[in-house]
Amino acid sequence: MHDYEFRPCRPEEAAEVFRLIRERTRWMDEVGIRQWNHTDYLNVFPLSYYEEQQAEGTLYALCERQTGKLAAAAVLLTEDERWQGDTAPALYIHNLVGAPDCPGAGKEFLRRTEEMALRMGKRYLRLDSTRDNEALTAYYERYGFQPAGECALGTYEGTLRQKPLASWSPKNSAPPPASRRDGA
Repeated sequence: MHDYEFRPCRPEEAAEVFRLIRERTRWMDEVGIRQWNHTDYLNVFPLSYYEEQQAEGTLYALCERQTGKLAAAAVLLTEDERWQGDTAPALYIHNLVGAPDCPGAGKEFLRRTEEMALRMGKRYLRLDSTRDNEALTAYYERYGFQPAGECALGTYEGTLRQKPLASWSPKNSAPPPASRRDGA
């Protein structure tokens, strides 16, 4: 069992997140998954994107406490243009990546993000995933994310997914971290 720390990324970690994204993209090619590797993902979300997200306080990391090794990361936003017109209080997950040699890190990142969303008084945890990745769809559905619409960005066609947060109450609302309206 790993002892993880969940926190905003430090400036020097943005490059490590991007390295992990590149590593996962190569892995997708190796195992025959069509996702980031078929959508120009590395050009749409270059290193500068992750550096910008880190500077804005929206890039989060799950790191092994003893070694500092990056196990998972994602951009967490309080607003998202892909959910046009929906004003329900939600925390949005983008660019979620887990290290291939850290099984379970993605699930732990989602669990910690859910805890953060509840502390912030959010009603939903939201993300999107590519329409044609059945394994990823099943993964998110097992974790409680249900389809809630569709989205597109360039060659990417995705399904909007949301997970209602069981303990949500308008009384447990806290100030959110850095906010940004972004389609990424």
